[in-house]
Amino acid sequence: MSLPLNKLELDYPNYIETHLDYGLSTVACFNRKGTLLAAGTTNGQIVIWDFETRSVAKVLQHEAEIFTQEITALSWSSNGYFVLSGSSAGWVVRWDVLSGKPIEQWLCPDEGKDKKKKGIPIASVQMHPKNPAIWLVNTESLKPMLISHEHTKPLTPTAKTSPTPDEDGKEKEGVEETSPPVWPSTSQGTCVELVNLPALEEPDPTAEHAVAVFDKTGTQIYAGSNRGCVTILNSTDLMPISWFSVGSRHKIRELVFSPDGTLLLANCVDKTLRSFDVETKELVTEARDSVNGLHWRTCCFSGNSELIIGAAKINDKQHIYIWNRYGQLLTFLVGPNQALMHLAYHPTQTVIAAVGSSGLIFIWQKRQLENWSAFATDFVELENNEEYIEREDEFDIIVEEPKKEVDEDFVDVMGGDDGNSNSSTHNTEEEKELTYLPVVPRRNCFDPNLGPRTEAEELSANNKRGRAECPATPPRNSAKSRKK
Repeated sequence: MSLPLNKLELDYPNYIETHLDYGLSTVACFNRKGTLLAAGTTNGQIVIWDFETRSVAKVLQHEAEIFTQEITALSWSSNGYFVLSGSSAGWVVRWDVLSGKPIEQWLCPDEGKDKKKKGIPIASVQMHPKNPAIWLVNTESLKPMLISHEHTKPLTPTAKTSPTPDEDGKEKEGVEETSPPVWPSTSQGTCVELVNLPALEEPDPTAEHAVAVFDKTGTQIYAGSNRGCVTILNSTDLMPISWFSVGSRHKIRELVFSPDGTLLLANCVDKTLRSFDVETKELVTEARDSVNGLHWRTCCFSGNSELIIGAAKINDKQHIYIWNRYGQLLTFLVGPNQALMHLAYHPTQTVIAAVGSSGLIFIWQKRQLENWSAFATDFVELENNEEYIEREDEFDIIVEEPKKEVDEDFVDVMGGDDGNSNSSTHNTEEEKELTYLPVVPRRNCFDPNLGPRTEAEELSANNKRGRAECPATPPRNSAKSRKK
């Protein structure tokens, strides 16, 4: 298949610019604008990085000791005000980024064990694109679960009737379809387990859902099974809409939507990444390592949906493969000699944040070549020195005649738009989006106008005062002075 030139000349990262170091990171996730990077650590902390300044903006940590387990999954809300985290202990917590405090928490219980102390490790989490109170949780052993904290809107699927044909070809009365089991609604929210419904006839009735994701709008849920099938469910009543096969009978480990919502990427156990068109459900491309036959730890799309990135599952090396959306291998990146745990692609820049087994977050970028002709269009780069002969009038001073003043039209800067102009208007959702975190300056001295000091400021001031009031240690007396 012949590819257009603009598809072959794509920008992709090619070197490590720097690394971010705060604790032992295990997973990373960008917000929608790419200005903030959330990283989970092994001690249960969530570090919010200001990606432009490469500095720590806030650290989220739960007060209880049971939340000190490793963070295994992260997800941002569409407005950037909330972060959803999943841990190896089975806890799913929604955080308020501004206050740094947890809002809601839910435990995925492990059957046969103490539900209060330990749960099933969380593999991935995702918040609803429009409602942060609805989550999709994928575990390592159970089926995907849909959790809601809106008690006024239960997620119990409504029973529907579907006509069934008789032996003579006539339709019988509607038969009630079974609905998925619903866990009791508690203070932790309502949980619905996504199971296969009999109303949808799949080629393998023993198939079970292994992973699920929301689509770009949140109206549908795509659930991948352990037999290579993807079922499309309605996110409101969880009733099946359709299904399609990925072309393999192996388990689907991961499902990822492209940022524009047109492609669906499936990471299967058979060492192959497959992308499908969301509208036609047809296979677009297959990506694999035909030489080494490596498994893929994780995969994602680039910010412009033109690249497919796969992280190889190697214990002692960091290999990142990059294909275009048509399946052509562009390059593979070789990083430090350590395993690659997770990666995230920047939404607007050519940047990859790769989390290594050492706990460092490596920032891959594209090396920018200096192009001096970009500053001046008439600038010409010379390989060798050349003699320049100036013109006779090149440096003559030319006196310009004063220009006549022309009455310009009055422009109303402070006035509002009359509605007839074609200028872009502000979107209400963008105005409410959290892009940067505010910085609160620390006080070195007491100011009565600012109120009393906080406990942290008082402790810092006492430490400084103690060091200032401590007298210097007198010098030791010499041997001659002791004899006198």
